[in-house]
Amino acid sequence: MWPASRPAAPAGEVYGAGYLQGKNVFGMFAGPNPDLEKVLPGNVRLISIQLPHISGQGRVTLDMIVGAQAPEPVLDFLRRLEGSPLFGAAAVSTYMAPNQNDPLYRYRVSVEYAQKL
Repeated sequence: MWPASRPAAPAGEVYGAGYLQGKNVFGMFAGPNPDLEKVLPGNVRLISIQLPHISGQGRVTLDMIVGAQAPEPVLDFLRRLEGSPLFGAAAVSTYMAPNQNDPLYRYRVSVEYAQKL
């Protein structure tokens, strides 16, 4: 868990891999993300989310793994992401079919997050 407060970085600089323009961007992902929860259907499970990737231009990209009992709910989630003003186009990089040990269809999804830094 990240400490609650850290010194602010000078504007426009990345500090400690988690600060940009004086804000702790990782703090936005310390718990459930309310923006993501708004578009996540009830039948899609957020299995994991990586710490956000921040480009030099201050763009935030989220990488996550989601799962569902069937592919259709995940497709609905992708449409909801793309239809939201808070997220950009979603890209699926990997897919895993269900197996004996895991009954879920799993997808690795990347999406740009329009969080203001």
